Amino acid sequence: MTTKQCNTCNQIKPLDNFGINRKKGSTNFHASQIDQYKGDCKPCLAAKAKAYRDSKPGLWKKYRDKSESKNNFFNKEDAYLVSAIRTRIAGAKSNNRRNNNAFNITDKYMYDLWNQQAGLCALTGRKMLLEKQVSNSLSIDKKIPKLGYVEGNVQWVTIAANRAKSDLDMDELLELCNDILETCRDYP
Repeated sequence: MTTKQCNTCNQIKPLDNFGINRKKGSTNFHASQIDQYKGDCKPCLAAKAKAYRDSKPGLWKKYRDKSESKNNFFNKEDAYLVSAIRTRIAGAKSNNRRNNNAFNITDKYMYDLWNQQAGLCALTGRKMLLEKQVSNSLSIDKKIPKLGYVEGNVQWVTIAANRAKSDLDMDELLELCNDILETCRDYP
């Protein structure tokens, strides 16, 4: 059989104009291999979907408005930067679940903070890179680790500086750096 009649438009069309209904929920391997074609052709299904969306305009508008306003705060040239920022925020959110600290940073806040720091690490002054897993990659640091990822307590640093700082506060970090300088002053 290479053709099928559509249940909606009653036209006989080739099988590639119909979607495939796979049996769902079956634990039988072979049952999932048997394909059944949908009763309506793809154009008829698309028309039904459009009619449904048109019948509920407010429902779709709220999703569209939400996604369009999401990117309005940055220049289109900074799309790669914003993507990197969102990736770092997602990582911070994941790390924060383990510690159960406060979390209220947003991509807009971190974008503005990046611009305030002019893309330079707050601890080393080095230019941060957007690539992942290189020593100068951008990373979100908590100034006071116990407070969590909250506005005013975060800064952009290189991943190397963040690893060195770890869970130390600034006083402990500076003391550690001074000890290293004193101990390694004569290092070859």
